[in-house]
Amino acid sequence: MKIWCRHATIRSVAYSRFYACAQRPGWSRPWLSASRTPTLPISGFSTTTVSTPYAQSRVAWWDDFSNDVNGWLGKQAVGTWRRGDVLRGRAVLDELLDRAKEPTREQARLATSVLQRWVAEATHGENELMKDTKMMGQLPRVLIMWKQVKNRRRIVNLSRRRLNKSAEVVEPTVQLLQMFAEAYDVTGNEVFSPTDQCFAITFDTLGLSPNIDHTLEVVQDLLTQCCQHAEKRGRIPDLVCWNAALHAIAKCSPYNPKAPELVEDFIQGLPHSPTVRTWTAALYAWARCTQEEGAPSRAQSILDHLVNEGQATTVAFNLCIDAWSKHGQPAHAEATLHSLLQEYEQATTPTAREALRPSDLSFLAAINSWAKSQDPRAAEKAEELLKHMQRLLNSGEHPGLKVSTQVFSAVLDAWARQPNAGPKVESLLTGMEHLNEVNPDEGTALSLQTYSIAINAWANTNTYEAPERAVKLLHRLEELSSQGNPALIPNAMTEYAKSHVAARRGSSAKTIPPNTVTYNVVLHILASHGKIREIQELFNQMREKSDDWNVLPDVVTYGTIMNAYRQSRQSNSGVKASSLLMEMEEKYRLGNAALKPNPTIYSTVLAAWGSSGHREAAIKANEIFWQLVERYEKDENDIVPTQQVCNAALSAWARSDEALAPEQAEKVLRWMKGQRSKHIHPSVVSYNHVLMAWAHSERNQAFSRIKELIEDMESSSETIPDSISYSNLLFAISKSNGPSRARQCLTVVENLLASTSVRSINAGITRPKIAWFHSIFHACLTSSLSERDDSLLVLKEASRILFETKTLQITEGTFRYILKACLHLSVDDAEFVQSITGRCLALGTPNADTTDTIRRVLSD
Repeated sequence: MKIWCRHATIRSVAYSRFYACAQRPGWSRPWLSASRTPTLPISGFSTTTVSTPYAQSRVAWWDDFSNDVNGWLGKQAVGTWRRGDVLRGRAVLDELLDRAKEPTREQARLATSVLQRWVAEATHGENELMKDTKMMGQLPRVLIMWKQVKNRRRIVNLSRRRLNKSAEVVEPTVQLLQMFAEAYDVTGNEVFSPTDQCFAITFDTLGLSPNIDHTLEVVQDLLTQCCQHAEKRGRIPDLVCWNAALHAIAKCSPYNPKAPELVEDFIQGLPHSPTVRTWTAALYAWARCTQEEGAPSRAQSILDHLVNEGQATTVAFNLCIDAWSKHGQPAHAEATLHSLLQEYEQATTPTAREALRPSDLSFLAAINSWAKSQDPRAAEKAEELLKHMQRLLNSGEHPGLKVSTQVFSAVLDAWARQPNAGPKVESLLTGMEHLNEVNPDEGTALSLQTYSIAINAWANTNTYEAPERAVKLLHRLEELSSQGNPALIPNAMTEYAKSHVAARRGSSAKTIPPNTVTYNVVLHILASHGKIREIQELFNQMREKSDDWNVLPDVVTYGTIMNAYRQSRQSNSGVKASSLLMEMEEKYRLGNAALKPNPTIYSTVLAAWGSSGHREAAIKANEIFWQLVERYEKDENDIVPTQQVCNAALSAWARSDEALAPEQAEKVLRWMKGQRSKHIHPSVVSYNHVLMAWAHSERNQAFSRIKELIEDMESSSETIPDSISYSNLLFAISKSNGPSRARQCLTVVENLLASTSVRSINAGITRPKIAWFHSIFHACLTSSLSERDDSLLVLKEASRILFETKTLQITEGTFRYILKACLHLSVDDAEFVQSITGRCLALGTPNADTTDTIRRVLSD
């Protein structure tokens, strides 16, 4: 603060000069060390050394910077800030926001901490000095910072979609916005009022995580809050803010069927005239909604409206094409594509033509729609669209349009699904190669995938020339890769396709010598088809070539064979898998480091025992598991009994008929709970195996014990009961000897369907299962005659709820359950019986058992 006292004139200097002033003696700014370069001249001052965080290691810069800022924020109590602290806070935010081009979650969190502290200071007492409007201007920048963090996470974790990580980004964004909104509500000072831009940024961030719990509800709450704040100032939120909210809601449509209707309701009451972006939100909501049969038609109607208003775009057409494709209606998808082409031809202005320019994505969606359909014309239709696309290219009227690799692969894949399609697929591939040679700029980038599809098409073609054609294609692929195209280097799958064809046809053609990878691929293919004998023969061939280091079995080899035994469910599959495990352990002890068993190997062996149906399967699996645990606890090996291994052991007990199976399963569960410090903890699957062991034991205490375990799950922050958990609870109730079992089952189901307090329901993890209702019907079917009247009421009520729950797939077996319960309870309600039998017959011709049951019910 002395610097500001000694140099009073600096107070009037613009804030942009703050960095230069901060370098003068007496001002502490250790995160901007004078030793760091380069130097940046600040206007109005002499050239002063100002650091950049990228001059040295980013890690070193961040450690110094974050430690200094956190120490500064933590050493002063709320209410002690002065003008210099506000300026320092702004400097910290500028340093973070200007320098962090790709912000991390830690950097965004630190910027949020500075803003939170400023709000606390500004709302503490009557200190008007703290109410700095320039600090308020940092809010949208920090919100954008969180949005950028979310965007980067979507790119990195696109295949995983980890909900907990997404919540770590979305929750701070919403909390930061609401903190300012609450400060405005409490103080009434517009300094704290978030702008429409702030709300729009937050809506955009929420739209990036539509699968997080209650995203839809949070967007609605924030939109209500935004309208309330605007109303206090005598205005309404601008259209940009409304559109951001509508798009965030629209993106929830794949996870919440209410989203499309909600978007349309908001548009009906919109205080602005809807724009293209507004209608695109509604179109997007219906296009991505897979739970409503009429969704594509609703999307098409919105598209027709945009066309009539002259506001349609290529994006709108592509969304509609994709909607028809997702609902398995390729003819409608193709018709929409042709409408796009027609609108493009009829466009009269350059702007309109540019907005309606067809893209390869337009054709790709329509081609994929045919390729994935079961229509016998699928391959021909996909090829017709490809030829149409090539004609447009040759016309020269569609600049930018190109047959992409994805488009070409989709057509090849459509043909490859047809029997004996080798000649056709290779013909298409040859034509595309020729196009690339004649005009590389207009050709497609041929990939390894395209050649693999062609090779596998020949592998499934029953002609004499198939082996030679497949080998020729592989050699062609090798030739192209040797010319410097790394995207065309053959992999194990293409090697397998060629070697598989040659072996099957008895071809003497020269092939690439197989290696361990090739053998593993072949073993995997054989395992997926359950070819146990062929697997054993191939494995013996590898053993016989023990002098060839290229074909030595490795961990993948053994794991693949063990998994084949597990999938076979033969009574000796556990014995065979254990034998292979012993062989691996012996060779590893003799010095073969490549055969060190890993946790996946152990879990596969345990699963092989569990699925074998052997009378001592659970006991044998239990022995292997506890031997592994004993060696682990004695530090005799570094193989960790992971959650996967423990779950395999629990699964064996869940399938067992042993009298003490539930207790043995709980013993494994208790061991897992005791290993939390070592990152081995039970999951929902772990609990479900224990619940299943209790449910199928039919012991008197099964229901009470299952209830206790579910309560234990609900009290934990790591496990949330799911549909299977409650299925086991209901199964135990239906099998118990207690009174009013049917009524108890119905009460549990009603609570699950109606409750908003159960975490699993809120998280969207628990969905109604048909097994819940089967438990109710089983309880009615086995109820005593003294409970006939109540059981009859339960049967009717459960049937009504079942038919109203549209997400359930009701099968003939479900109706058979209801009909047998009707026989047991001597139902005399003719209307109810006729309704059930009519619904059952509507499914198709019933089997003999169901037919007999229907006849008996109607005769009674």
